[in-house]
Parts: sequence; C-alpha cells; structure tokens
Amino acid sequence: MTNSVIVNVMVMTAGKQRLLEALKSQRHMPDNSTFFYQGDDMMLRAVTVGNWCVLFLIAVVGVVWLSEAHAQDDSDESVRVGNVVTVTDQWLLSLTSGQKNFYKTLRAMSGRQWSDGLPFDRLHGLFASRQVDCIVAEAPVEPADTIASVHKVRFEMMMFARTGEALLRDDSVTVGYLATLPRMKLPLAQNIEWYGLRTIKQGIDLIGAGRIDVLIAHASLFEDDASIARLPFPPVHVIELAVVCHDTLKNRDFIAAFDARLRSVHEGSGNTGTAIPTNRVGVS
Repeated sequence: MTNSVIVNVMVMTAGKQRLLEALKSQRHMPDNSTFFYQGDDMMLRAVTVGNWCVLFLIAVVGVVWLSEAHAQDDSDESVRVGNVVTVTDQWLLSLTSGQKNFYKTLRAMSGRQWSDGLPFDRLHGLFASRQVDCIVAEAPVEPADTIASVHKVRFEMMMFARTGEALLRDDSVTVGYLATLPRMKLPLAQNIEWYGLRTIKQGIDLIGAGRIDVLIAHASLFEDDASIARLPFPPVHVIELAVVCHDTLKNRDFIAAFDARLRSVHEGSGNTGTAIPTNRVGVS
C-alpha cells in the first residue's frame, strides 16, 4: 500500500475533462486523494483515502495477530483430557483410596481441559484424530507416538445383584452397564438383556428399585450397602488405566507433573490439594 494519487474520473464532455485537468493542477490538492465525478451537475468530490486504508489494514492485521496468539496460547497451555466415566464427587466416594488419589490428582492438575462421559469408541476416535491430547485408558503395548503415565489405576469390574435374589431361576436377566463401555462376556447361562446406563448412580437407583437384575460396576461400589451383594463370580473385566497422551513436549510436561504429584501423595509428603473447578469442554 502506497500513498500515491488515485484519480478516477468519469468524463462526460470535453469541457468537463478540461475542468478536471485544471483542478488536478492545483498545488493545494493533497497527493493521496481520490476524485469522484458524480452526476450531471459536474460536482467533483475529493476524499482522502490513503491514510485511512493504512490504518484499516493495521487494525485488521492486529486483530488477526491477536486471534492467532490467543489460539496459540490455548494450544500451548491447555491439555485436553478425555475420560469414559463421568467423574463426580459422589462417584469418587465409592473408590478405594488408590483409585481416588489417581482421579483427585488428575482433577487438581492445572492447565487441562476435561471431557468425560465419552463413549468408549468415541473416546479412542477423538484421540486418534488428535481432538483430545490425552485419555484415561489402557497404556498401549506398542506405543505409536504415545506416552503414558507411570502411575496407573486398577479396576475390577464385578457383577452385583440385590441380596437374596434368585437369579438362576430366571430365563433372562437384565444387566445394567455403563453405555460408554463395551459389553463384556458374562458367565451367565440365561439370556441377557443389556441396559445402557448414563451414569453409575443411575445403575444404583435402578437395581435398588428392581428395574435391572444385575449391575456391572467396580468392586468397591457397594461395600457399605448390605442390600446389594456381589455375585460369586470372578471379575468379568480387570483393567489398568493410565493417562495416555500423544508424544509432544507439552504432554510430556503434563504427564511428568502428574506422576510427580501423585508420587508425593503416595509417599505421604503432600496431598492433592483442593480440586480446581473442572473446565469441561465439548468435543466435536
């Protein structure tokens, strides 16, 4: 962009042309001007535009630069973490101390965005397409440009039923399971009707009301509830979860900080502190 003179004239007659040339020769006319001819009344209007164009471009460039800088800041500082289970304070109360420390430490980490309650397949799809940076999942046997936390959390998924329920006499049983998890192979001879649950709390309410016969949940869920009993079968699924991330410098720093913080909790030299408010984000 230069401040050169831009002359735009609509010449209607030879007399108008001579008048225009006379005006253009005037010394007081600014260099960075545009001339417009309007109508048959031979009105000529000069509007300076050079400086305004420069200021406008500076403003546009500034807005673009600030937007890119803000996006870069978000990319540099935020680690997007996805999880299958919706982590609530009530759900945390049902965990063992080791399980609770894992999730409380993760929730207390700064610089992370949290997306939980994601279906199992969708969670891994989002991770594969890099729409999330990290997920709480089984560490891959052969990492493909991924890294995982040293600390892991183990869950044994058991079958629960109401105390005294004679399930073996039934031809079919309704089994409640988190819809975000894949269905598991169960050691039951009856026909199984699967009931996908939004949350574990929904499963607790449904099995208590007799709406489902069996609930699949982690082993310690009903330790203080005598009305619900664990069925005499081995765990239907055992899983060890870690924080699994794409191998980037930002994610390495995040996992290192997570492991260090959780190590201090295990060694009794620190605590997880007060969990910061969860920054939940929608993931497309």
